[in-house]
Amino acid sequence: MPSQASTIDQPEGVENKQFPKECSLEQFKSWQKLRPWLSVTANRNVKCTICAEVGSLGVHTQIGQHGEGDNSFATGSVNPAKNAKCLLKKIDRHRKSQYHISCESVLKQKQKNALVSGLEIAQSLFEEREKDSIEATEKIFRTAYECAHSQLSFAEHSRLVTLQQRNGVQCGDLLQSDHACANIVEHIAKQMRSEITKHIIEQKTTFAVMIDESTSCANDQSLIVYLRTLYEDTACVYFFGLVAVEQATADAILTSLLNFLHVHGLTDDILKEQLVGFCSDGASTMMGRIGGVATLLQKKI
Repeated sequence: MPSQASTIDQPEGVENKQFPKECSLEQFKSWQKLRPWLSVTANRNVKCTICAEVGSLGVHTQIGQHGEGDNSFATGSVNPAKNAKCLLKKIDRHRKSQYHISCESVLKQKQKNALVSGLEIAQSLFEEREKDSIEATEKIFRTAYECAHSQLSFAEHSRLVTLQQRNGVQCGDLLQSDHACANIVEHIAKQMRSEITKHIIEQKTTFAVMIDESTSCANDQSLIVYLRTLYEDTACVYFFGLVAVEQATADAILTSLLNFLHVHGLTDDILKEQLVGFCSDGASTMMGRIGGVATLLQKKI
């Protein structure tokens, strides 16, 4: 007795398992373009590869989340349809079902976890393979930091590295010049500044700005900026940066200061909420009650 579901004869030279009975190979391939998870079993039944993979992991959605027949797409046991149109409707109902959506979510999370795990493994392998190089670089960075912290010339960096090597410390063969020292110190300074900003923003701690004007030997004007804030219930003062100033007027100084703070993440909103103090010397440009930097900052913030 013939089956109620109509079948389409396969083209010559094409195996039966490549497409369902209810449609042609061309139709099935066109369906797969918009539904890459759609496949076919050896019995020529349609199957959802996403739901099948989630099922193989032993992950089950809550009872009642999916419609009748959705699980059959995971096992490849979908009942035959009358024709290609009816089969496509079944497939699209499955695509919109909560069961399929839940399986997609589970699979995406699995892939995300696998990516994170893979990155952690790669990082661990890299650190193990490059252990000696990493340790040598750490020593070079500490030496450069000591030059800056002790206010030594960057030219002293290579001498200090040579001294350590003569004492048996392995410091490698790179990053030993005065230029390397300057670059390392700049990098460390950026990271420290970033940590200070991150602490102020994330902990929503109040802070004060302390500034002073300075002129270099080349007669270049600049602004020294300090931040005073609480860290672990202790008031700490941090050197935040040196800002170039084009003119020594209150407006120019305030503009340079605010631009510098904005660049490093301390926006106007944060300043309005958390800035509680301003300190400078007694110069009228800084503390003048009519047009000083303090007065202009108070009006703006």
